[in-house]
Amino acid sequence: MRKVVVSVGPLASASATKIATAQRPYAAGSLALIGAASDAVSTTVCASQAPVAAAFTINGTQASGGVAYLKSTSYIYITSSGDDHTRTCAIVGVDGNGTSVSETVTLTNAQSVSSAKTYYKIISITPSGAIAANVTVGSYTRATLDTARRVLLTTTADETGNTITLYGTNWAGDLISETITGVNNTTAYSVLDYLSIYKATVSAAAAGNISLGTNGVASSPWVEFDMWAPAPTSIQCTVSGTVNYTVQQTLDNPNSPTSPVTPANVTWINHADTNLVSATTSVQGNYAYVPVLSRVLLNSESGTGNVTASYLQASNGPA
Repeated sequence: MRKVVVSVGPLASASATKIATAQRPYAAGSLALIGAASDAVSTTVCASQAPVAAAFTINGTQASGGVAYLKSTSYIYITSSGDDHTRTCAIVGVDGNGTSVSETVTLTNAQSVSSAKTYYKIISITPSGAIAANVTVGSYTRATLDTARRVLLTTTADETGNTITLYGTNWAGDLISETITGVNNTTAYSVLDYLSIYKATVSAAAAGNISLGTNGVASSPWVEFDMWAPAPTSIQCTVSGTVNYTVQQTLDNPNSPTSPVTPANVTWINHADTNLVSATTSVQGNYAYVPVLSRVLLNSESGTGNVTASYLQASNGPA
């Protein structure tokens, strides 16, 4: 088997609101992914206005003739400057396939709320009643991180009866998803590593603010082994900077034709060699058997810390 080399780190500084700024959804729906990592623009659909009970005026930076023509198929988000959480808005538009799309979203109290659907054109947005203060309507497609890494969930109230489902892509651009159970006024983070997030939904109205961001945890790309080659596999982890990392493996196989395990449900086990668990320096080790997959979990790093892992499985032929 040829040598396989993967790496993890360095990570940009952690930020609790990098993906979604603090917001309280007043109904099941989507969080507005408008943190610093987002491509969101706040007024592409509607400039600031306070309609009494009539449809919003579609007059944003990408509007023409009363219709907003978005540059790509996008989610839209409505930002209230007052307490509009008792109001809903009916959105009517067209998607990227030219199909009519519509939905109703519940507004918020001086925060933002996102559509659950994507649009290429916005034809109308109509509130259910008078709006408390000025609103704007913008659009975004996704939040893109510096590298594939864990997504941090932060809650300010008891969200244990709520779930947050993430939709995004991994380091290879593959679509991935998982559901995180809400926590009580604390933090939790994803089991998968996301390079981008394009949607995040809540299953119910939130008790308080929820935000999405990043922490200091990430995993390398997964290394798949040749199950038909000899077992012994050499491992070398080379450290640069300040890190703490663990080599992990699994016998679960997301690609199994008979018993696949979804990526979010793969069980990862720390290497039996304790030198490869919570390690801080360059280390060599091995597998005496063939796992299905292996990875390097970066538990923490400082500044420019990173780990490069080289795997060399035994072979009957040349490397």
